[in-house]
Amino acid sequence: MKKFFLITTFLFCFCFSFSDLNLDAGISSGILQNIFQDREESFYAKFQYGLGFYNYLRLVYNRFLGVEFGFPGFYYIFKSDSKGYYYYPEKMIIPYFLKLRGILDFEKFYLTFSGGVYFPFQMIASYYFPRYFISGIGGDASINYNLTKNFSAGLGIEFSYYFDPYALINFSSQIFLNLNYRVF
Repeated sequence: MKKFFLITTFLFCFCFSFSDLNLDAGISSGILQNIFQDREESFYAKFQYGLGFYNYLRLVYNRFLGVEFGFPGFYYIFKSDSKGYYYYPEKMIIPYFLKLRGILDFEKFYLTFSGGVYFPFQMIASYYFPRYFISGIGGDASINYNLTKNFSAGLGIEFSYYFDPYALINFSSQIFLNLNYRVF
């Protein structure tokens, strides 16, 4: 068993050293729609709208599979006052997340899709500071166009489900634009 482990580790390191490994940095900005249902008002679901951005670093292996780390920016949720209710006025979503990203690369453009989670400390912070932090799971898909060798821009859609202790439903969708720079 030890020999098998050593051989597979050596093969992995050998293949990895001769592979195409890239680091991308970027910014993603979008318009967010949030569907929120309060635990105390279960018959009434509220639609909220917002906008914002986040930054990301993406490590891509062989232009096929990547790991993406998102860090602050923020999303600002506008007040919504239909029927006189105010749920979480001016709530900010501060995204820290880790996503596994798949990439289908063509000559001039590429498709990406991902699934990911928000970090555990954000789940704890969201319980104590629900106005500023939300945790959850989500995924997205986008189409990107290579503007130059190192720059690309894209359009995508993202869906997220948030673990909100004060809500029966807290689901969001967003349309976003991203700008990506290939560091190496």
